[in-house]
This record gives sequence, structure tokens and C-alpha cells, in this order.
Amino acid sequence: MPSFNWREGQGQVLLPGQAISGEAVADAATEGGDWRSQLPPEVAAGMEVSDWRNQLQSESRTRIVNKIVETLKRHLPFSGLDGALEVERIAVRCLMRRLLMLHQRLRMLQHRLMRSFTRCAPEIEKLFESVSRSCRGPKHADESVVSGADALVTTGLAKLGYVYVNIDDCWSELARDSEGNMAPDSKAFPSGIKALADYVHSKGLKIGIYSDAGLYTCQVRPGSLKHEYDDAALFASWDIDYLKCDNCFNLGIDPQERYPPMRDALNATGRTIFYSLCEWGVNDPALWASKIGNSWRTTDDIEDTWESMTAIADINDNAAYAGPGGWNDPDMLEVGNGGMTYQEYRAHFSIWALMKTPLIIGCDVRNMTTETHEILTNEEVIAVNQDPLGVQGRKVYTYGPDGCYQRSVIALWNRCSKAATITAKWDAVGLEPSASFSVRDVWKHEYVSLSSTTSFSVQVEGHACEMYILASATAASAT
Repeated sequence: MPSFNWREGQGQVLLPGQAISGEAVADAATEGGDWRSQLPPEVAAGMEVSDWRNQLQSESRTRIVNKIVETLKRHLPFSGLDGALEVERIAVRCLMRRLLMLHQRLRMLQHRLMRSFTRCAPEIEKLFESVSRSCRGPKHADESVVSGADALVTTGLAKLGYVYVNIDDCWSELARDSEGNMAPDSKAFPSGIKALADYVHSKGLKIGIYSDAGLYTCQVRPGSLKHEYDDAALFASWDIDYLKCDNCFNLGIDPQERYPPMRDALNATGRTIFYSLCEWGVNDPALWASKIGNSWRTTDDIEDTWESMTAIADINDNAAYAGPGGWNDPDMLEVGNGGMTYQEYRAHFSIWALMKTPLIIGCDVRNMTTETHEILTNEEVIAVNQDPLGVQGRKVYTYGPDGCYQRSVIALWNRCSKAATITAKWDAVGLEPSASFSVRDVWKHEYVSLSSTTSFSVQVEGHACEMYILASATAASAT
């Protein structure tokens, strides 16, 4: 499933078995200045961003939420205020992404708050304001979505199936309107979402939007928990085609309880809306989400690094639970963002296609390099992803240091840094050893063998992935 990702105009999504494209990610957050200057000096001392990031990676966001909420309940004085509501309000504001990065030093901050909440309050309010500013995207984000949609058409991506243009977090105002509905950010989307949807549809594309199965989104905009039917009706009235539903501020409620109401609400609208669960893989959604949504995130957010990409590929080894109508989603493609080499990006695209994952483009399609365009428009690799059978590729055999020479039925992936000869043995991939198969290279667009028996070997460069289609030798000769 190709898609366009609007991080100031990045991304595209392609759903296996269905040609779609575009994820416009509206989380074009900018840094809000030095957050340390907003804290009391004795609290800011000793805080290292790397420490906080490591802590965030080692602890689930759900545990972080619970810790902060419980601490606030026990220790913060709320003179003249409704305690329960104030705890919720402060906890939500504390858990904006900037403060999540500060969690490792939370005990120090808690200590200061307990000693003198009154004295610290002004500094905390300044910090909250700074964090709020960091979520603000471009003044006219709708222009990025429009130009991204145009680029899908002019680059030929739309013809290949990249037809969804999806808007991510930060598209709405900070609070619901007087009628209790979500409202588009008036500066980022001055013409509203419906007008934007009409334009995207006029280009022959589809449009997606973002919400959260919690009280608030990850950037502290209104979430859909307990508002599922109102929000689904609103999205349908805007002619939305795709909904990504995140997992922040979930109050510790089981995801199998939180996500079905939105499924039911979307179905009640009568409009076909693709439902994408973004549960981060915390509760093994591959085991249960097929009865709820059309795709489910099996991992945390991907990063534009070889290490992140390979780790996520290993986690997404859930072939038995995916198929037409429900797909494992290891997060978007980082192809073209600059953090990996050409060979690594080609491996990334090959493995994501083989896993039948939604192909969500995460780069700026308006400014792609020739190499990026070449990778994302390889029709033979896309055809593997779009196979109507929808059978996810799986790891069948590895060898070498740490299993760095990985092979699958059609993909030979060298995860070592040096070139190596990799052999695909028919019996290892479930084929009859005595059978004869043609071998077609989908990156070179040519047959490298019309009749191979028992096995096939090829030299693969370090961090590269070669991809082949195996067919009976008789079928190949007939073509």
C-alpha cells in the first residue's frame, strides 16, 4: 500500500493486495528552543537528552503515563480545584513528547514539585507553552498536502498504486469545538479538511487522517476515546478514506477494548474507510487485530538507520497472522531520507515488499533523487507486495555471524558489511530439491537462469538484498 507522508510533504502508502498511496504527516514539529532554560536551574542541572531518549526506548510509553499520573495523584496540591480533573489535565500536558524525553529525571522534578509546587508552577507553565509550540506545523500545511498529491501524479507514483495522501498528528485544534467536535487547525488548514479531501479526490487519489484510541493524541490534540461515533461521522462527512488510530494517553485500558468501538463507528457511517491500528506492537496485535482493523503496527516507530530497519524487520516476523484484508505494519519506508545507503534502502524496500507490509513512503516525493525514484517505482518488486494471495514472506534460514546472511524464498539479504556468496537451497525454502526453476532478478529485470536445480547461488554486496522470482523452468521457457 503506497502512501504520501506529510512531514512537510513526505510519504506514500501502498497496501498489499490493493493499490493505494500517500501519507501526509502533519507532525512537522519544530524545536521550541532550549527547554532547559524553562526549568529551575537546580532541576535542569545534570539533564542529558541522550539519557532521556535511552529511558524512553527502554520503557513503554504506557508505563511512563501511569507513573506520572500516579505521582501527580499522590503528591501535587490542587487548592480549590477539582482534584481528579486537574490530575488528568496536568498528566496529559506533562506527557507531551518533549516531557516524555525528560522522563529519566522525572524523580528529580517530582521532588521539586512536592517541596514547592507554588514556586515551580510558573516555570512549569512556561515549559508547557514551549512544548505546545513544538507541535506547530507550517502555517499553511494544506499547501504541502496539495503539492504532495500533485507530485504523486506527476512522478508516476499514483499509477503504481500510491494513491493515499494521509495526514498525521497535529492537524486539529488543541481542543474540541463548542459542539464537541474535532476542528482543523485554522492556520495549518484554513480551508478545512473537506476542501482538501475534494482536491485530493479530484486527482484520482484518496485521503487519510489521524486520531488516537486515547484521551489525547501523542501531540496532545483531542483523541477519540469515548468520542468514536462522533469522530467517525465527522471523518465520513469529510469523505475520509483512511484512518490511522494511535495509542497515546490510553489510561491503561486494554487495546482489545479501546480499538473495536472505532471499528464499529466507522462501519456505521456506511463509508469504506481503511482502519489502521497503531498500537506499537505492545500487546502483540498480530494475534487479535485482524478482527478489528485492516492493518496493525507491530513495532515502535522506525528510524532512518540500518540498525532500526533490520531490528524492525525481525520483529515483524508474523506471517501466519496476515493476509488479504489485514496486514502486519512495521511502519513506513525510510527510503530517500538520507540515513542509509542506496543498497540498504533497496534492501529495505525489498524486505518490506516481501513481508506484504503497507508500503508507506516516508520521504518528500516532491524532491526525490533519481535513486529514490528508481527504488520506489520498481514494478516487479511492487508486484511481489501486491500479490493477490497476500502471503507474507518469512525467514526460512540464516547462517553466518549473528545470522547476517539471511535468505527467504525470493530474497537473499546480506546483513553483514562485506560481500558474500549466498546460496538458496530448494529444500530450505520448501521446494522440491530435484525440481528445475527459472530465476528472475527483479532489480535487473532479467532472467539470470532459465533452469536451476537443487539450489541457486549469487554474490550479494554488504547490506544489500537481491530479490528473485522462482518459477517452473517450463513456464519460464514458454514466456
